[in-house]
Amino acid sequence: MSYDINNYLKAADTFTFANMLCGLLSCSFLLKGEFALASRLIILAIVADGFDGYFARKTKKESDFGMNLDSLSDVVSFGVAPSLLFWSLNPHWWVIAIAFVYVACGVMRLARYNILHPVLPKGQYIGIPIPNAAFFLTLAMVSGLPFLFVVAVTILASYLMISTLVIKKPESKREFPYINLVIVIVALIPSLVLVWVARAGLLIYACLLVWYVAKGRGK
Repeated sequence: MSYDINNYLKAADTFTFANMLCGLLSCSFLLKGEFALASRLIILAIVADGFDGYFARKTKKESDFGMNLDSLSDVVSFGVAPSLLFWSLNPHWWVIAIAFVYVACGVMRLARYNILHPVLPKGQYIGIPIPNAAFFLTLAMVSGLPFLFVVAVTILASYLMISTLVIKKPESKREFPYINLVIVIVALIPSLVLVWVARAGLLIYACLLVWYVAKGRGK
């Protein structure tokens, strides 16, 4: 067994580090009061996260090291960053408590995935992935809707991550994650337009959740 880190790093890990960097920058800009920029960086982190898996599969360089590196990066970008953004909207003790529950559920979801990944059918997830939860929550936070609605979305996203809801990736003949290009556009559109795009996105998410729940929960 090699102890040299260079033997584990692959080209696709560049996107994993980009994901991590976006999460760190999101936290950094939030400390400066740049809420809009911080939220957009979380969305860009989702794009980077989508590309690392694609290039790992494309180059046939998937590995346990890459999977665990990706999970740890996700904790920063889709766990800590969104929870800090959420807390900044209303910095009270009960809000940080909900933020902690969100992070804890995200970490548990990632840990469960890493254990079950070898035995799960290809393209199937148990509970919504943490990038999806972060996107769901970020849309709620930039939608301009009442804070109690954002609280409800945070609690719902937390539960859905650790739920037994079976989610299957839509089958597509196209391997390239074109949806990531759409997400890039979402991150770059003006704030006034983003509010309405976020509301439309939340409605789409709600419809998808109803559809998945109607199909039945995993055992």
